[in-house]
Amino acid sequence: MAPATRNILDVLSRRTILIIGIALIAVVAGTMALVIWLLRAQALERAELHLDDLAAAVAEHAHQSTHSVELILSATAQEVGPHLARGGGLEEARIHQRLRQRVEALPHLLALTVMDRDGNLLVHSGRFPAPAVSYADREYFRAQRASGATGVHIGEPVVGRTTGVRTYTFSRRVDGLRGEFHGLIVAAARLAYFHDFYKRLKLGPEGRVFVFRADGLFLTSYPVIDSAIGRSFADDPLFAQPVAGPAASVVRRSGFVDARARIVAFQRLADEPLVVAVSSTQDFVLAGWRADAFRIGAAGAAMTVFFGLAMLLLLRQLRERTVLKGELAEAGEQLHRIVDTAMDAIITVDEKQNIVLFNSAAEKIFRIPVAEAIGQPLDRFIPERFRAAHRRHIWRFGETGDSMRVMGENLVLYGLRADGEEFPIDASISQIDHEGGKFFTVILRDITARREAQAALERSYRELRELSAVMNEVREAERTRIARELHDELAQWLTALKMDVAWLASRLPEERQQLRDRTEKMKELVDTTVGAVRRIAAALRPVMLDDLGLVAATENLLHDFSQRTGVVVSHELESWADDLGEPLATSLYRILQEAVTNVARHAAATEVRVTLSRENGDFVLRVRDNGRGFDAEVATLGKSYGVLGMRERAHTLGGRARIVRLETGGTLVEIVIPYERYENSEPGAGHDSRAAG
Repeated sequence: MAPATRNILDVLSRRTILIIGIALIAVVAGTMALVIWLLRAQALERAELHLDDLAAAVAEHAHQSTHSVELILSATAQEVGPHLARGGGLEEARIHQRLRQRVEALPHLLALTVMDRDGNLLVHSGRFPAPAVSYADREYFRAQRASGATGVHIGEPVVGRTTGVRTYTFSRRVDGLRGEFHGLIVAAARLAYFHDFYKRLKLGPEGRVFVFRADGLFLTSYPVIDSAIGRSFADDPLFAQPVAGPAASVVRRSGFVDARARIVAFQRLADEPLVVAVSSTQDFVLAGWRADAFRIGAAGAAMTVFFGLAMLLLLRQLRERTVLKGELAEAGEQLHRIVDTAMDAIITVDEKQNIVLFNSAAEKIFRIPVAEAIGQPLDRFIPERFRAAHRRHIWRFGETGDSMRVMGENLVLYGLRADGEEFPIDASISQIDHEGGKFFTVILRDITARREAQAALERSYRELRELSAVMNEVREAERTRIARELHDELAQWLTALKMDVAWLASRLPEERQQLRDRTEKMKELVDTTVGAVRRIAAALRPVMLDDLGLVAATENLLHDFSQRTGVVVSHELESWADDLGEPLATSLYRILQEAVTNVARHAAATEVRVTLSRENGDFVLRVRDNGRGFDAEVATLGKSYGVLGMRERAHTLGGRARIVRLETGGTLVEIVIPYERYENSEPGAGHDSRAAG
């Protein structure tokens, strides 16, 4: 209640209050009619705003989807253009693979095709080799060939001759240097993808979403109107007067697709020749208003009783006001002290977003006295680039009726100090209705120190990963050096020693049998030592890995493992694995070595299967056993550094590691390394040291 109203009530008599109550009852009937009419207008206006927002969302969705397809068409045209200009030399298998990868990258893309100048299909993303199909009779092919335009053409929805699915068609010409037509790149987009988005919009039982080409051609709708697809609406008022550039509008009309009165919000896209429209029937929009009007009418009948009770209560409050006024003042002072001593900044603004409360913590954070902050617009403490969005956020929050909400859950919010310094904040907002107005309270905290600590932690984590990668590389190099010295030097010396012992034994007299037996034992000892040296050298760095490649080294490792443990081992290793360069070959070998070691130590398995393959552009190493199964909780408590090492090696290679217990029993170790990162490497070639070993 405003102070002026309280002062008036202090001087009103009981008789005056009775007269005012009777007068209020007399005007209730007229007021009811006016309120009902205003509510109807407000409901229509709110529906228009809502539909305008939905039209903007549909337009943005269409823009993003179309733009991504345009980028793929442009990239494909640049790639195949020279081959089409020469009239041959198109590497169909490679282009098919590239097209397939691009289609898989976009959820709304169904197929991508390349056609020659006569409309014959050359390459298809979904089928290889491409079937002998001609698209010369398609509307988009004729339009592109005749127009000479270099942009993307959106054709009417058609049923694909290879997919059998109704799709949007996006096409782009492939021209020569002088503008001569060499062929066409066509992308087919799933209508179902767009319908899945449209059906989430709440438009009522008769509500619809429409998508047109800029020339008025009906492309699709949700719910679908099959009879309208491909029909021209060029004579409709929506297209009769072309508008330059993007445009948005909301109209009330009937006869758009039926005779029902509708509210239609449409928007023209700036960069694509598309127009989207969102509509709801006025019956659906006004359903809530009708219920409100009924309730208001029912409430009018009880208004007399309400005013009578209100007058009685008001008279009673007049008597109690004096006592309550003192108590309220004391409570307000206590609340002010609590707010002023809070650790977080607390700022309250009115509906115009002018500050009405500014506590001491806010004074310290924003470096401005409370007296200067009161009455100032909240925008003063928000960086300029965020002000418009912040005003809209508060307005929308006020419309929701929610009592509290965290601000910027997925964004970084910033405040602006009085001296111009920006700083990151965490904030929450709440609202209350008081005496006919809204007040918004923001509680915020300066998180500069927390952000700096987080950044330092992330930097430290990144440096530790880089150090781990370098240490793996240094360790592998040192192992290689020691193994070579053991193999090349110590083994040779021992061989020479064996030869000397044999020479000595051959010159001992026959009667010195004891010495001859001793020399035989010495030769056996030298043989044992040579075997041990070679075994140690192989454990440090398998010679086969450098000399014969990954496949031979892996087969030798698995053979030794099977001989040593009695576990039956099967493997599938393709010959291309021998062409893998460093550090990929060494890292895969070490990961496999650690995996089978874990099987021997913990799995109690009887069978192990190892595969190394290429799948969807990745190298995939799988080690599967039939043992007791991997227990992640036990591995964590036991500090399983072997598992951690496998994951770290995979990460430094740019890939990922998955170690899981199988439902059928046993454990699966799966290492996935992206092929593109190593596709240009030569055997033995090095890479970034951060991806080593």
